[in-house]
Amino acid sequence: MEPIKPPCPYFGECGGCVSQHVPYELQLKNKKELVLSALRKSGIALPGETEVFHGEPYHYRNRMDFIFFQDGVGFRKKGQFDRIVAVKRCEISNNKLNSLLAEVWDWFGRNREAIDPFDIRTKKGTLRYALIRASEFASSSAVSFVLNSDSQRQSAHIDLIKSFAESTSAENVVIARVHSRTDVSVSDDFFAVKGDVFLEEEFSGTVLCFHSQGFFQNNSAMAQRMVEYLRSLLEKHCTNDASLLDLYGGVGTFGVSLAGMFRDCLIGESVPESIVCAKMNIERNRLKNTEAVCLDASGISKKSLADRYKGRRLFVVTDPPRSGMHPKTLKRLLQLRPEVIVYVSCNPQQMAKELKVLAIEYELKSLALFDLFPQTNHVEAVAELNLRS
Repeated sequence: MEPIKPPCPYFGECGGCVSQHVPYELQLKNKKELVLSALRKSGIALPGETEVFHGEPYHYRNRMDFIFFQDGVGFRKKGQFDRIVAVKRCEISNNKLNSLLAEVWDWFGRNREAIDPFDIRTKKGTLRYALIRASEFASSSAVSFVLNSDSQRQSAHIDLIKSFAESTSAENVVIARVHSRTDVSVSDDFFAVKGDVFLEEEFSGTVLCFHSQGFFQNNSAMAQRMVEYLRSLLEKHCTNDASLLDLYGGVGTFGVSLAGMFRDCLIGESVPESIVCAKMNIERNRLKNTEAVCLDASGISKKSLADRYKGRRLFVVTDPPRSGMHPKTLKRLLQLRPEVIVYVSCNPQQMAKELKVLAIEYELKSLALFDLFPQTNHVEAVAELNLRS
C-alpha cells in the first residue's frame, strides 16, 4: 500500500505517533503479524483464526500528558528528549480533551509572564506538566498541573492554577508535586483545587471510578469492547459456582465488570490508590461477592490461596504491566491450576515468553487483538488458556 498524508501537522516532528503515514488496514495487519510471529518463535501452537478488534483510528485517547515550556505546552520532539514541540491540538485525543487543551493554552497566554516553566536540562523552574483526562462515556474530566516540588515559586503558581479552576470546563482540577530529579507526570503528593481527585467512566452499565494520579485504560471504547469480549469467553463455561481471581486488577475494570458471573471474586493490585478505587467500585456497583486487596502478585502466598480455593473451581484474569508476570506468579498459577486463565497483555512479546512456561499445563484456546493504540506500534492481546485434561 502507498503511504498516505498524515492528518496531524506535527507528525514526524512530535515523538508520539509513528504510523500516521501507514494506511490503517496495513497497521492492523502489521500488528497481527507481530504478535503471531512472537508466538511462533516461542513455539506456541497457534489457535484458529485470530480476531482483530478495532475502533476509531483517531480521536480515541482519554489521557494526554502535555509538557510546559517557554512557548506553551506540547510533546517531546522526536529523537530529542530535551526539546518540546508546541501542540495546540492532538489528533488521537478525544474532542473533550482537545477542548481542555485549548483552555490550558488560553490560560498560559494570559499568564505567560508569570509562568515559570520547568527546564529538564537545568532541573530549574516550576510548572512541569498538564495531565489532561476526559472520560468517553461519562461526564468526567480533570486537568492535573504538575509542579516541581523543589521550586520556591510554587505558591504563586498555585494561585494561577486556582484562577484556571474558576474558568475551566473541567470538572476537576488537581495540583501534584514531583521532585526535580524525577520525570514523571503523576505523584502521591496531590490535592484538588476544584472538584475531586477521582474521575469516572462507565462500561456497559458498570460505573468505574479511577484516580487522577493512577492508571486507567487510555482508549475507553476499545477497553469496553475488551471487557465485553472477556465476558463472551467466560460465558462459554458454567461459572456460577466458580471463583474469579483478578490479578494486576487495577481499579477492578475486569473484576468488577465480571464478578456477577461468579460465586465470588478477588481483585489483587499492588498500587494503593488503585485499590482505594477498586473498593469504591465494589461498593458503588453493590457487589456483595467481591473483595479487593492490596498485594504484589509476585508475593502471592501459596498456602493462603490454596486454602481459599480448596475444593473450588477457579478462573483467573491476569493483566500485568509491560514487564509481564513475575516468575513466582507463574509458578503459583501452575500450582493453583485454574480451569481457565485469560491473559490480557500490553506486551505480546513478553506474553509469548510466559505462555511458553504455562504451556506445561495449558493450551492456547483462542487469541484476539485489540487496537487500543492506533497510529502507534502498540497493541493489546487477549489469550484464552485452558487447562489440559
